[in-house]
Amino acid sequence: MVIWESTLKEVKTALRSGKVNAALSHLRKAAEELSDELEDERRLDGDSKEVKVVHYTSLATAHALLAEPSTQYFRLYDSVHLTDPQEGWYVFGGRDFFRRSSISKWLESPVSHAYILSFLPFEVDSVHKSHDHLSHWRAYGDNGRGCSFATTVPRDRLYEVNYEDATRDATATKFERFLDTAAQVWDEVSRRKSASSYPRYEELLETVFATALKSRFLHKHPSYALERERRAVVAAPEQSKIRTEVSGRNLRHHVKDSGFGMDQLLNSECTITVGPAVLHQTDVAKTLQGMLVRNYRSEPKVDVSKIPYRSV
Repeated sequence: MVIWESTLKEVKTALRSGKVNAALSHLRKAAEELSDELEDERRLDGDSKEVKVVHYTSLATAHALLAEPSTQYFRLYDSVHLTDPQEGWYVFGGRDFFRRSSISKWLESPVSHAYILSFLPFEVDSVHKSHDHLSHWRAYGDNGRGCSFATTVPRDRLYEVNYEDATRDATATKFERFLDTAAQVWDEVSRRKSASSYPRYEELLETVFATALKSRFLHKHPSYALERERRAVVAAPEQSKIRTEVSGRNLRHHVKDSGFGMDQLLNSECTITVGPAVLHQTDVAKTLQGMLVRNYRSEPKVDVSKIPYRSV
């Protein structure tokens, strides 16, 4: 039996003894233990503090990142902008328990959005280079008109996305067990009409759903499995940390994270590649290189894509 399940037994024992406050304390402990277990399951394997990854973006974003010395970051964008519109629902979607439980109001509210920064593993072989890959250019590099950044980031900030149904279902089952016990605590609090317990229970639920929020965005549809995505996830950040920007006709929300500042990412391991559909590739590469030297006093390699591709 894992630690959090053992703690859930203590919750039920406290309830049977009529000790609601003790049950709440044990439930909070179980929530923290479950959170730790789920995060550990999806952390990247390896002993090194940093891992090399690739991030694709638009040329406009790349220019903005390099234009302002030491003040720019890779941004974590609101989960509503993810490519797969069903993402975030693979763990809970279609399960009657979650639809019937109070978790549904958190899952359907704006507060339930997470903020995500996606990376692909850095790989080079005789056929493919993950930082200059046609499928990635089409999907994430503005259809070949963008740039890719191959660089190192802190390993402990990234999670490995799961694409397997069995793993997703196992995660959902864990939440179902936890929330079943949480519902029993709620019923007892409601029955006693204990005003002092309501705020504690609501606070606990917010902690639980923040954990669920992060976990639900670490599972994607199996069709995306070839990407083997790694991502940073910030669940329900404080409103004061959320920024807004105009993108075309839309407003996009994002948060900045000091762990992904350009002054850290533009290191000796970094390579910036100009996309295959960018006009005047060589001139653009020289412009970006000049901005690096002028604004960051660093000289990561700036290259151009070797893929013959015309964006239409």
